[in-house]
Amino acid sequence: MHILDDLTGLSTRAKSLLERTGWREHPQEPRVSTEFLRIRDRTGQSIPTPMMLVIRREGFADRYGGLRYRVRRSYTVQGERNEVVRDWHFDLGQYMTADRAGQGWYFTWFGERVSSPVGYLVHTDGRVGVEAGSLVFLEIAPSIPARP
Repeated sequence: MHILDDLTGLSTRAKSLLERTGWREHPQEPRVSTEFLRIRDRTGQSIPTPMMLVIRREGFADRYGGLRYRVRRSYTVQGERNEVVRDWHFDLGQYMTADRAGQGWYFTWFGERVSSPVGYLVHTDGRVGVEAGSLVFLEIAPSIPARP
C-alpha cells in the first residue's frame, strides 16, 4: 500500500507534512519489473536479479513510488527573512549493484531535487545511504521513515 494511503507508523510531524504537501505522481511510461532485469554481480558477470533485491526494490516502488512533497526552509539574513522550497521525488533509479562488503545489494532512487554530488541508495537490509561518485554505500539512516 502506498504511504499516502496509510500514514501508520510515521511521526506526527511527518504525517502533517505529507497531509499538507504530499501527492502521488503516476509514471507516464510503464516500468519493467525488477524480476525481469539482469544485473552484474561482484565479478562482473550478468546474473538474474537476486530475489532479495527484487523484493526490496519492488516494495520501494509500491510503498513510495511517485511520492512528491515540498519542504520549506526559512532563514534570516541581515534582518530579512528568506524561504527556500525543495521538492523531493521518490522514484526508482536505474542502477542496482552488489554491496562491496558482500552483505547484499543496493539500488538508486531519486530524492531531493537539487544539484547534488551524491546519489540516494537503498540497501536490501533496509538502510538508506548515499554514494559519492565511487558507488560506495554510506549510511545516512537506518530506514526510509527514519531518514532525516
